This record gives sequence, C-alpha cells and structure tokens, in this order.
Amino acid sequence: MLACGAMHMRAMSNYVSTPKTPFHYYSDAVAAVSRTLRGELGAHGEYNALGTYNDSFDALVISIILLYIYGTWTAADIRSNEDRCHHVRGATQLLKMRYCQTTDPFPLRPIDRVIIESVLCQHFLLTARHPFFPNAFVDTEFWASMESVLGGATCSADFSTANRPILGVLIPLCRLILTIVQLNRSPLRGDAATLTATKQEMAYWEASIEETQFENTHAMGIYNALVVEYVLAASLMLDWIVDAAPSQEAHPFNIPYGESWQLRRAIDVLKRMVYKDKWTRCYLGMWPLQILGYAVDAEGDIALIREDLDRRGHVTGMGEARMVRSELEALWRTRKDSAGGLGAASME
Repeated sequence: MLACGAMHMRAMSNYVSTPKTPFHYYSDAVAAVSRTLRGELGAHGEYNALGTYNDSFDALVISIILLYIYGTWTAADIRSNEDRCHHVRGATQLLKMRYCQTTDPFPLRPIDRVIIESVLCQHFLLTARHPFFPNAFVDTEFWASMESVLGGATCSADFSTANRPILGVLIPLCRLILTIVQLNRSPLRGDAATLTATKQEMAYWEASIEETQFENTHAMGIYNALVVEYVLAASLMLDWIVDAAPSQEAHPFNIPYGESWQLRRAIDVLKRMVYKDKWTRCYLGMWPLQILGYAVDAEGDIALIREDLDRRGHVTGMGEARMVRSELEALWRTRKDSAGGLGAASME
C-alpha cells in the first residue's frame, strides 16, 4: 500500500514526501511476498496454510494484487509490464492451489469474492490489452474453475449491478471477449461449430444492450455504459476476425476500420460519458477505448478518443492511458501516411 500510495503521489504531483522512493517500497514489498511464499509452501510446493482459510493467505494474495496495481502507474515501462505478468501468474497459481487443488469445500466469504474477481480482472486486462498479439495466453481452464467457485448470480448474464460488484463488467462477458481473442490466433477460427457458438453468444449480448434500460444514453449510469461499450467493442473484434482472410490473422494495421453500427453506437455513448468524472476514473473503461481507437477514422471520433485518454491520464496519473494513446497515435499516423487521407493527426 505504501508503494501504491507513493507512486500515486508522484504520478499526480511529481512530488513525494516519503523517505523512500515508490520503487524502494515496491522492492521491499516484492521481497516480503517472496519470503512469505517460501514460508507458506513446502519444499515441493505442497499446501501449508494455503489450503485453509486464514489471514495469511488473504494478506498474501491482496499484497500481490497491490503489486499489480502499482504497475498500472508505470505501465509505459517494459520491465513493469513484465512484472505485472509475473504478479498475475503468481496470484492465479495461488487461487488454483486454494480453490481447485483441494477436495475440502470452503464456504465462500465476501473477501473471497473480492480476491477472485480482482484476480480475474487483472488476468482479463493483461490478456486483452493486446488482443491481436499471437503469444498471449488465455487460461480458459482457470476462468471456468473460478466461475464454478463463484457460482450463482455472479456468473450469470443478468445486468443487475449486484452481479458485478468488483469487476463492474460481467464475468461471462469478459470470458466471451477472451474467447474471441483466442479465436484470432488458433485453428478454432476455421472451426464452423466454434464460430457459430461464439456468434450466437455475441448475438445474445448485442440483443441484451438493446433492452429499455440501455436505450436512453442521457440517463445511463457509468457501469451500464461500460457494459454497452464492452459489448460493442467485442462485437467489432469478432467481425474483424470473422472477416479476415483464412490465411491472415486480424491485426490493427489490417482491419477494416471506419463506419459500422457498433462504432456509431459506441461513439454516441462515449460522447455522453467523456466528461463525467466517475467515467474518467473507471480503469476498466480503458479497454473498449483502445478497441474503438482501432476502428475510428473520422477526425471528430479520433479527437473524442484522444480527449478521453488525455483526461484519464491527467485525472488518474496512470501510465496505461499514455501508452494506449501513444500506440493509437502511431496507428492513426501510419494509416494516414499509407492512405494519404484524413483521420489522423501527428503525435502530440
């Protein structure tokens, strides 16, 4: 917590009134987590305290979650991104040991739900951050196991806010997006049954956001808007993958960008949300912005995406917004240079 607090202070004001730099706190925390892991695991990685409910396990996983959060302020650093991947893998392995490799049933406590959904959130954002990279790994077995542990309303497709208290986005929707990511870089893209099932599930989500509760964008709350943007971004991705040539994977530099019903609807929602502080502070809003950035070509739409990312970077201080902005600027500039048309601006 000290590392996150010090990094937040530095990101927001470039001033740190603490006796140590944020990295020193972070290094101390990493060392403490490593010592705890060596104490909790036996020589062969068998259970000690990890197999039962205790404060030690909770503190250990929450500490790893905070190590990941620290990395969101330093996302522009390649080493920081690698560290975040290690932290998420570590938290994922601990959850597997706790909930999947034991036959003793555990009653699910509120803190378990917080921990599981937080790790799923981190797992999703890291995997979906570069959805067209060929080497990203989707751990579908882990997701299925955690959905089974959570069970009930949390993993249903009901849009009630009570069913998404931690992620803000429904777990089945995140799983569908990861399925679409996996389709792009696997033989499954050519499997008719898999594509049909994915399209059917996507059609359900598309129909769901047409319900009355989502029709009035003026009255829409930020979390309903977030669900709408996630569905529309996922729908765009699936179209790009389905439309790609059989021998070619979809990629930001070869997708058919420009007008689509998903983009127009998503831009309409974004116009209503871009200047709302709660929307700007919602970290999960970064992912659909990135996908929409791949799709836009009109100067006004590009300016809107740029404004949202700039506000996020200024208000939260997180490096992720600046990194996404930089990647999109490079993409827009390349498209402009290759097409000789409008729709991109030079990097600012």
